[in-house]
Amino acid sequence: MTNNYWMHRITCGENASPYAQHLFFGNGNDSGDHYLSIGWCDFSYEKFVEAVLAEGASALDALMQEASYGLGRSRFSLYRFIVQMKRGDVVVVPIWDTFSVCRIADDRVLTNETIDMDLMTDGHGNRLTCNLSGDRYLYASDGKIVDMGFYRKVELLATGIPRSEYAPQLLYSAMKNRSTNAALSEEVADEVDIAISDWHRRKPVNLKAEIENAVAGPVLDLVRNLLHDMKFESLVEWYLTTIGADVEKPAKNSCPTEDGDADLIAHFDSLETTVMVQVKKHDGYTGDWAVRQITSYSEKYHVKDFMNQMWVISSCDDYSDEAKQLADEKGVRLITGLEFAKMILGVGIKSLTI
Repeated sequence: MTNNYWMHRITCGENASPYAQHLFFGNGNDSGDHYLSIGWCDFSYEKFVEAVLAEGASALDALMQEASYGLGRSRFSLYRFIVQMKRGDVVVVPIWDTFSVCRIADDRVLTNETIDMDLMTDGHGNRLTCNLSGDRYLYASDGKIVDMGFYRKVELLATGIPRSEYAPQLLYSAMKNRSTNAALSEEVADEVDIAISDWHRRKPVNLKAEIENAVAGPVLDLVRNLLHDMKFESLVEWYLTTIGADVEKPAKNSCPTEDGDADLIAHFDSLETTVMVQVKKHDGYTGDWAVRQITSYSEKYHVKDFMNQMWVISSCDDYSDEAKQLADEKGVRLITGLEFAKMILGVGIKSLTI
């Protein structure tokens, strides 16, 4: 992990939330600038930042004590914001039931003396003002103080990600931390990257898919090691029956063509569909012979008024290029061993007796 990862809340500070969120997500101007913010408006002046950057935590404590502030733990959030968050660091920003992710754009820390006041709006026409010659506080139009004092320019990586759908367990737990900000562990950082990728692909956390991906391989190994070809055919028949088909096993001489063959024919009456299936117990690759068998059979076997489909189900790792090309031309569905294992998991094994 080259850069550090952080969690930082921008909804802290009295009356600050609508302004802080608009400053982060967008300001209605042409600059496209986005900023993280934090409170502590009493110390929002450049000399404070310069002293803390130059002398560290001791300067922060001294200046706070000089201003008659107690040395509470919350001051560490300001220290992290000014000193420890660096250019290139990634920051998770929780807001209600969503979270956003940004990257710190540079190492400059802005104050109410240096932030562009044209950016300080809530997005609904309400602007903040600042008395730079006096207390340097931000004031809303109703005269109330808005506690925002320090700012970091950021680049948005992803916004508005639903927590419940895209945050894995460690990241979800980290966002329950009620501190203004906190460093994230390398394990949580990995989950942040996963969440961003999944969000951009619109692929939420899916327990069913994760279980299938984790278990399908071992299931396929068991099928290959424990079942001979006839039992594998029985397994396919069980699957088709389980998903609602009436299954028949045509006689081997039922097709008048020499190379035509279907091991199973599955009738789905409610769908008005018939599926002709060629079954192969193979390791490695399955070639185009299986495709030729089922396509030749389908030329002579057709259920009137039903949609007729052709499948090849093999315990193979993959199909040859020739098989794939021919299947594309003839409209044959090719099912590998791993895909079939996931299909088995999808229907459950409660009724399996093979």
